[in-house]
Amino acid sequence: MFTERDFEQMASLGKNVGEVNGELARFEKGFPFIEIVRSASVGDGILRFSEDECLRYMETGEKSVSTVTKFVPASGAATRMFKDLFTGLDDLRSGREPGAKALSFIKDFRKFPFSGGYPGDCSDGRAVLEYVLEGDAEGRFSGLNYGNMPKGLVVFHGYEDGVRTAFEEHFVEGAMYATSSDGKVRMHFTVSPEYMSLFEKEYERLASKYEARFGCSYEVTFSVQNPATDTIAANPDNTPFRKGDGSLLFRPAGHGALLGNLNSVDSDIIMIKNIDNVVRESRLEPTVYWKKVLKGVLVDVRDTVYAYVRRLKGLVGANVCQNGCISASGAAVVSSASGVAAALHEFVEKELPSLEAFADRFLMYDCASLKAASEGNIEKYLCTLLALLDRPLRVCGMVKNEGAPGGGPFVVREKDGRLSLQILESSQIDMDNEEYVKALRSSTHFNPVDIVCCIKDCDGRKYDLSEYVDRDAGFISSKSYEGRELKALELPGLWNGSMSSWNTLFVEVPVSTFNPVKTVMDLLGR
Repeated sequence: MFTERDFEQMASLGKNVGEVNGELARFEKGFPFIEIVRSASVGDGILRFSEDECLRYMETGEKSVSTVTKFVPASGAATRMFKDLFTGLDDLRSGREPGAKALSFIKDFRKFPFSGGYPGDCSDGRAVLEYVLEGDAEGRFSGLNYGNMPKGLVVFHGYEDGVRTAFEEHFVEGAMYATSSDGKVRMHFTVSPEYMSLFEKEYERLASKYEARFGCSYEVTFSVQNPATDTIAANPDNTPFRKGDGSLLFRPAGHGALLGNLNSVDSDIIMIKNIDNVVRESRLEPTVYWKKVLKGVLVDVRDTVYAYVRRLKGLVGANVCQNGCISASGAAVVSSASGVAAALHEFVEKELPSLEAFADRFLMYDCASLKAASEGNIEKYLCTLLALLDRPLRVCGMVKNEGAPGGGPFVVREKDGRLSLQILESSQIDMDNEEYVKALRSSTHFNPVDIVCCIKDCDGRKYDLSEYVDRDAGFISSKSYEGRELKALELPGLWNGSMSSWNTLFVEVPVSTFNPVKTVMDLLGR
């Protein structure tokens, strides 16, 4: 199936033939659908806090000396944001009337924050679109070239003293809720390699400006998506898709490919937010408030988990548990070690009820069922709890569903029979299953990608995030290249299957914290 040239191409990406054959096999067998039990709702998987509780959590977060890093996927191109304008420009060049959205953009062009430098007549719709989308409007004047720029470097907002890109707005946000106790604002952006120098140049310009204003220091790092995470494209018959020059086509495999980038961040707390979900500064208060609440919830739950993990490890021994079960040698240690039996009895009598209540409420563990499954073996039960507690933790803000497309919070059944909280995309749901469709349609909340997480254990060691991925949670999509239909393989999404085995909390946050820019028209009225 593959030629020597193919092997060289794979090697240049850091891939091997075994991986590529595995990807092709996925096109053949597909991905299993997730077993949905119900959509998560307030009181059933989604936590809703009172004002007093929010203030308490904010205070907890403020007292924490944990290092904080803001993680922002920013590698997406702005092409989709300007899709309607590209179509309109093609229409005008072909002598056709552009569509309603392109016409509306041209009519309201001067209302957009990036229109200030346009030197031409706004009645010339073709010139307006060429200025915005292309770098050179047929030699007449220099354009913005937004059709070939990353979304993070597009001007989003206008102010009396100038304009700000989405990238710049994250500097303001970071100073307001992601400053660590050492006064540093740490931010990590994932960018496309061709735009790295542009982002770095902007960082140099912005850091001193906002350090002087906020009295902090910025520590901004960048990374690119590893080419080895690109997946091979397939023809409709599942054979490798080849480009016109005969080479194989490999495609970026979605935001799930950024798991390695997230895994490289060394920070106690990581706040994940998309590049385009920013508002002008005057409207930041709800975002700052709820980010601090989510941080406080994470710190509170994390510290409780850490305390129980340390206690359980002390009781059963560091090497007693194997995959959540008591080992034969471990059972001997528990039963024979001096003083362990007494300590175990005291823990079961005094502390276990509190641990069970905590796990049931915050981590959605059915402790009664876990205990029953342990067949009366208390050591095995404690090992099971330890294995479930000792893993990455995330707190995810959820907004009320107002019809926006995208993922949502669900209660699902895992392969081992346990229930867990998951963020699912519609592509992961079997639309031929009436019960699943009913759960999707009855979903009350939506995932805005507002995540605060911890990827370190109680001893400060980083988890290997690749061990907590559900490899069966990817999906296959239909795309095209050079006018030909193809199948594309998406890796398990960063906040979907890539975080499948994390401990998860869903917290209701107001819709005012969710302000994405999906199309250029979303910039109006901001």
